[in-house]
Amino acid sequence: MIYLASPYSAPAGMWQRSVEADRHRQAVHAAIHIMSTTGEAVFSPIAHSHYLHVWSDGKIGGDWQQWAEFDRAVIGACSRFIVLKIEGWGASRGISAEMDIASALRIPIEYQEWPARG
Repeated sequence: MIYLASPYSAPAGMWQRSVEADRHRQAVHAAIHIMSTTGEAVFSPIAHSHYLHVWSDGKIGGDWQQWAEFDRAVIGACSRFIVLKIEGWGASRGISAEMDIASALRIPIEYQEWPARG
């Protein structure tokens, strides 16, 4: 299985939900692209967890700390780790922490430009 890391959270404010929704959309399309071109299962914490956050009325957060233990367990079950290079990826605390976990587990880290080229 491939773990697809991508940024999600945005600073609180008027555009927060819009940024999160756009990042969710990009993660979903990237997961579809990777699954359809590699034939491998993909777990994207953003694609798979976005609606739990949005529809929980604040009961479930969207930040890294809310999901850290869950994501750590999933990363441990993966053989590949791909970082989706969309706006915000380089500044994401969550992606940085996920990469540290993957590195500690000796899971290869790859980068995916988005939209995909080629």
